[in-house]
Parts: sequence; structure tokens; C-alpha cells
Amino acid sequence: MDCGEGVQRQVIEASVGLGSDMTILITHLHGDHVAGLLGLLQTMSLAQRRKPLNVVGPAKLLKWLQVTSELLHIGLTFPIRFTEARPGTLLRTGGFRFRAARAVHSVEAFAYVVEEPSRPGVFYPEKAREFSIPEGKLWSRLQKGRPVVVEGRKIESSQVTGPPRPGRKIGYSGDTRPSAGLARFFSGCDLLIFDSTFS
Repeated sequence: MDCGEGVQRQVIEASVGLGSDMTILITHLHGDHVAGLLGLLQTMSLAQRRKPLNVVGPAKLLKWLQVTSELLHIGLTFPIRFTEARPGTLLRTGGFRFRAARAVHSVEAFAYVVEEPSRPGVFYPEKAREFSIPEGKLWSRLQKGRPVVVEGRKIESSQVTGPPRPGRKIGYSGDTRPSAGLARFFSGCDLLIFDSTFS
């Protein structure tokens, strides 16, 4: 979520694999929110990333990436899948849904919500033992909401887990003036990162 200067260092310190599935969300084209993106892309190439990288942002971000990559002779080892930000659902990937809304700033800007699908309920090991389900792969399947077969008996995940839990919802906006529209957009977030430089 945004790539200011120093993003490479933060990604490495957080032990985020440079080749892992990733989606980068850019709120707007001010240097402190985008200046670290090219360096991060170069570092990913140096690490021999091959997987496509999802990048979401204002339409002009793609032009900026193309022009600066050409001028600086940056060749990437992976394709970029660019999605132009616009209000509504933008992308579904890795089991997550990415939505955007217009933000209030001095340039075109967007706020984002990342939503996780509903999750299986809490797993109860004692219930699994009552069904004589051996620990290991079968427990893992049940924890992921999938059924298992033990000694010819089909056991549903719901028999050893609590009720399904709602997915988590994370909201993010950069350099944004609060508004009623954004309040509605972010309603129900488990975590809201709201970077505001306006009063």
C-alpha cells in the first residue's frame, strides 16, 4: 500500500519474499507515495522474480512507469499486471477482493479496501480426536473448511469447528481529507490506515 522511499528496506526487514504473490496499491502520484516503486521493481528483478506482479493505481501511474523505465533502461524479469483504479471492485486475487473509492486530495487519489473471504470457524482438536482423526494433513484440511474421510466415514469441517468467521477487512487511504463517502466506504473495517495531511 503505497511505495515511498525506503520501501525496499521495509519489505526486506519484514521478510516479505520478493518473489511471492503480491499486489501493490498506489493511492496517488506524489513522490512520497510512489518514489520507491521503481527501486522495488528493480530489486525484485535482481532477485529473479518471475511471477506477474499486480499493480493498482491511477491511470497516469502506468505512463509514469513506462516512461521512467525506458529513460532509466530498467528491464524487468517479470510482467506487471496493471489495473487502473476506479470506484468499485477492481481485482480478485489470492482469495482477496480489492475495492477502491475516490479520495479527497489535491490530485486524483484513491482509497482502498482489501477484503478477505469468510473463514472457517475455530478448530477444536478435542472434537477431531473424538472422531479418531489423526493429526497432520487431515486436521489441516478440516481447518481450511474441507471435509475428510476416516475409516470410510465422511467428516465435515463444521463437525470439528465453530461457526464460520467473517473475513477481515483492511482500509487504506493516503493524504486524504475525511468525507462522508469515505466513512461509508471504510465502514466495518477491522483495521483502517488513514493518512491525512489536511485538517
